[in-house]
Amino acid sequence: MVMDSIYFVIFGIFLLLFFNKRVVGNSLWQATITPLASIIGSGFLVAAPILNSLNSSKSTILMLFLCLISYSIGVVIRWNIQNVEGKGNSMLSERWSDICLSLAYILSITYY
Repeated sequence: MVMDSIYFVIFGIFLLLFFNKRVVGNSLWQATITPLASIIGSGFLVAAPILNSLNSSKSTILMLFLCLISYSIGVVIRWNIQNVEGKGNSMLSERWSDICLSLAYILSITYY
């Protein structure tokens, strides 16, 4: 019961944050909303029940761990885009990104 209340408060805070005028009008936010919705759809609607069925007492901690891993992967990808793209490897990195995106899409479809 207490955890449900805490989750509801956290949800409310994020809801207020995401519908803030500055956030809604931000072009970076607009570019990330579709991938973010896909991640939330795959991650929370699929992985959360699986984690809960495997280990219900630690499912929240496990989901936090998965989020941290995902964020870390995003940091590496952003670093690569900023520091590697446009330095002579653009065709190769574009081809690899197409392959990785295709594999990620196949994995996402496999979840469903």
